[in-house]
Amino acid sequence: MKKLTLIVSAIALLIGFSQCKKEVITPNTTDQGIHITLNAGYGQNGQRTDFNPAGSFVWTNDATEYVYVGGANHSGCIGVLSGTGNGTATMTFTGGLTTTPNDGELLYFFYLGKGRDGSPVNTLDFSSQDGTLENVTNYHIAIGSEEYTTGQTSFSATLDMAMAIAYFDLSEFGSGNIYLNGEDVYSTATINYTSGSISGNSKGFINVGTADSKYVALIPSVTTSTTLNFNSSSKTGSMTFNNGIKTGYYYTGDSYSALTVSAETGTGIPGTFSVSATKKVFFSKGNLQYQASTGTWRFAENQYDAIGNNAGNNNFTDTRSTQSDWIDLFGWGTSGWNNGNTNYMPDNNWYSSNLYGYGYGPKAKFSINWDLTGDYADADWGVYNTIENGGIDWRTLTGDEWNYLLFTRSASTIGETVNAKYAKSKVNNVCGVIVFPDTYTHPTGVSVPTGINAPGGGGWDSNNYDLNAWGKMEAAGAVFLPVTGRAENAVITELSVGYYWSSTQSASNSNKPYGVKIAASTLERYYYNRYYGYAVRLVKVVEDVE
Repeated sequence: MKKLTLIVSAIALLIGFSQCKKEVITPNTTDQGIHITLNAGYGQNGQRTDFNPAGSFVWTNDATEYVYVGGANHSGCIGVLSGTGNGTATMTFTGGLTTTPNDGELLYFFYLGKGRDGSPVNTLDFSSQDGTLENVTNYHIAIGSEEYTTGQTSFSATLDMAMAIAYFDLSEFGSGNIYLNGEDVYSTATINYTSGSISGNSKGFINVGTADSKYVALIPSVTTSTTLNFNSSSKTGSMTFNNGIKTGYYYTGDSYSALTVSAETGTGIPGTFSVSATKKVFFSKGNLQYQASTGTWRFAENQYDAIGNNAGNNNFTDTRSTQSDWIDLFGWGTSGWNNGNTNYMPDNNWYSSNLYGYGYGPKAKFSINWDLTGDYADADWGVYNTIENGGIDWRTLTGDEWNYLLFTRSASTIGETVNAKYAKSKVNNVCGVIVFPDTYTHPTGVSVPTGINAPGGGGWDSNNYDLNAWGKMEAAGAVFLPVTGRAENAVITELSVGYYWSSTQSASNSNKPYGVKIAASTLERYYYNRYYGYAVRLVKVVEDVE
């Protein structure tokens, strides 16, 4: 506890600006309105641009910084102040107010982190951090206030830190991105220039980068005991803050319980998606793949990866069951569990045993319960198998869940589209459909998608995102379902179309299970022959849905 107290004291100086007043300039009317000066200084412990509690805090030499001004009697940002650091603990900001404050009105001064261009913002996004010392300074948020007196042009204010910083050792998580989430931590927040505050508005996942010791900026929502969860593609872990998380504090290993890590479970994409009125899921990091020579299952390394008409998928010879090439197109219910039917192995050739392919799926011909659920749940690829880079407890969406996900649920507003659920797009020049999570903030600087929620329009060229743009969207929780082609009678066809299995059959045609078809001119749930080779994208249920 003593160690924590000392570190908290140091961090308070990080954003605790000096209170000394200093008259710098006389009143000056400009095109921006009243010209004012704010004198602000850091404390002496630590350096802002290379965060280190044992160092010294100074404004970086020659770095331009901004402070945004609000007023208690005005809405929105009423002025932007800028200044250039000189390597000392004190810095002067100058700029114009767009309106004259009322006498006695409280002015609020917002420092919103480094790396900004001076444009006022209303939302802060904490979802894409990289855990480095330098990066965490982008999220140093501090707020101060001072009462305005008619004619006043010079101010100084103590700016208090409006977020927390925590240090985590995540070295056990191995390769791949790590995502943090918790019921009491926000990934985005809204600035209220009128009340001089920020408030969390989304409890999504925070990308903290790859495994290593990590500095993470947090916007907490409570000050009582709370647990944070950490997920990579193959591992998950958690830790508890017994006394909660509070703004203005810096937390180290003395502040929370030991990180408990499990190698048997993992996650993929950080967004959560409603698939019914009471159930949410998150998606695996990529489509399911299988290697027959080793009996190994894995998720594709990237969401846009699909094998298509290449080695593995297009091998229909007797060596198929021993090949080392990976496949990602499967007949229905071919998890490897012997369900009593002819074709239950994932490497079975795609030949129809009759018109509907009765040789696939649980052997219950003419039964109303052929679903890959209940007594037949082991025929679901995710239920029966351990995924090499994803662990256990995955499953396939039902037909009704696919339908709810794509066409029924409520979701965020993107651009001018309310309840934005999906948009056709190219990602890294691969065609497919982007599915947006229930709560989604489109990344700043990335073009807003068009053709949202248009199943029959748009085509693949509606949107085209390179890896840089897509990386930001993925970190915000977006899922991409690439085109896959399909296998039928030992031929790979329709390479410009994506097909994905569900775990349930059509209510109107009990011979055929549901699947999802993704094409340039359509997006639909339909029922298909069991012997078709389709892609599988697994999900994991999120517990305790409100």
